[in-house]
Amino acid sequence: MQVSVDDESFGSPRSAKLDESTGTWQAEVGRLSVGEHVLYARAVRDGTPSEVVRTAFRVTPDARVEWQVVDRNSPVDPAAWRPATGLDDWSFGLSTSAYGTGHKTVVARLVERGTETARDVVWVRFR
Repeated sequence: MQVSVDDESFGSPRSAKLDESTGTWQAEVGRLSVGEHVLYARAVRDGTPSEVVRTAFRVTPDARVEWQVVDRNSPVDPAAWRPATGLDDWSFGLSTSAYGTGHKTVVARLVERGTETARDVVWVRFR
């Protein structure tokens, strides 16, 4: 079995190996860039290739935006982070009544590959 990523002509095909215990094929395709890709697969027997099967997929970044609300001047709670929706254009909704009244800090952070790489805060007053 041969596979090729983003190259319908199989210019540099990779060999896939059959895992007989599961009946599945596996191939290393290397590190792919974030974005859309197409995987092409074909069998080759006695030098003659079969018809090509293709499937499209998307590689997404190992990153996420998280947020939480804390009382003003209080530390964040490591267990209270909530996921935002989106990455480049992110958002989240909250019910202010869930946090009581008073001065609060809304904290948002970017986590890439398990490490916080950016943080921003907004000071607000809930009534």
